[in-house]
Amino acid sequence: MLNNHSVSTGTCCNSCWYPTMMCCNQKNFGIYILCFVFSFSCADDACYTPDGQPGVCIYYINCDIIVRLLTLNSQKRDPNIESYVLQSICGNRDLSQMVCCPGLRFSHDTATTSTTTRATTTTAASSGGFFFFSGPSTSAPSPITTTLSPPPQGGLYKLPTNSVDRCGMSNASHSRVVGGMDAQLGAWPWMAALGYRSSNYDLTTGPTYLCGGTLITARHVLTAAHCINYLLYFVRLGEHDITSNNDGANPVDIYVEKAFIHEQYNEKTIQNDVALLRLQNNAPLSDMIKPICLPTEEPMRSRDVTYYSPFIAGWGTTSYRGPTASRLQEVQVIVLPTDQCAFNYKLYFPDQVFDNTVLCAGFPQGGKDSCQGDSGGPLMLPQLSANGQYYYFNLIGIVSYGYECAKAGFPGVYVKVTTYIPWIESKLNA
Repeated sequence: MLNNHSVSTGTCCNSCWYPTMMCCNQKNFGIYILCFVFSFSCADDACYTPDGQPGVCIYYINCDIIVRLLTLNSQKRDPNIESYVLQSICGNRDLSQMVCCPGLRFSHDTATTSTTTRATTTTAASSGGFFFFSGPSTSAPSPITTTLSPPPQGGLYKLPTNSVDRCGMSNASHSRVVGGMDAQLGAWPWMAALGYRSSNYDLTTGPTYLCGGTLITARHVLTAAHCINYLLYFVRLGEHDITSNNDGANPVDIYVEKAFIHEQYNEKTIQNDVALLRLQNNAPLSDMIKPICLPTEEPMRSRDVTYYSPFIAGWGTTSYRGPTASRLQEVQVIVLPTDQCAFNYKLYFPDQVFDNTVLCAGFPQGGKDSCQGDSGGPLMLPQLSANGQYYYFNLIGIVSYGYECAKAGFPGVYVKVTTYIPWIESKLNA
């Protein structure tokens, strides 16, 4: 959306003249765009980007996403990029162009790229070509909506507990899942799908959903660090069939306000693959949208979950390099000994680290794995309530990486959530 404070006079260059516009040659932006709207705008004015995201009007050189696009377009000369940059102009100050810069800000700038930026593929490999990072289906979403819920008591966010907040309560019964299957509507009300802009900035196509996440408070989604890049801009909650508007779900899309990437995240070894998203507004909590519990209390926090049978869920692929599922899928896996998992991986990938920061889950014989979920999605363990009357779910892992999909001897590798609870708590009100 262009700033509506345009003036009726302008300046001209390269023999191009339009009322209310000024003209610039390619040296200003490194691309061949001749005419820009000329408007008076103050730094830090609120604005909207061409794809409708709230932003701030700042000098273009200070907007990371615009600088990246201009650098890319100095070689490609892509009309879609030129169109996006043109529509991003929100003013001119001190002879420098100002642009509407998206509101997503990274707290750890050294890890703002990832292997999940390929919007046209369902899986993305690491530089070695072996690890998979599964990605969900793509579709044009319903219009972005945000619903402001009351702030937490005292104004500070904290991790919920089942005894007080009734977190982790599913709307479905869960018998043992022998194979991957469609989840029931409302079965996993904390599931989140992460929405990304098109990598080529074609504004005629909708965003893509390349990673999953888990709602852990009304305003925070936990995901994998490798899912964070400058194309991420919103989170979808309450979804069931990601391609249908007639599935009984009423999803909401909420913009990402800030992304916290773990300071020791290592792209090469995929260590500390954890990130926390702060949403622009609180999610509208209901039976269909509510947080999961984290194992913050004993005895769950220190429990050895080896050979337990947690669930995974997501809109990921159903086979290695296979098609994605439109409906939310669920599958039950077994947590395997980390040393057993490490032995096979290190035969092929000696740099990988297997310590108390990761869990391995799947089956020794293969067949079920987290490519059937999404990178950043949850590994969820049922827990009997204190009064013994019902079960609720704890988030014990985050889908991180694997070798192919459900390959024998190579279970999926997950971030071990209990290790990172202090880090998560430190970011909730940062």
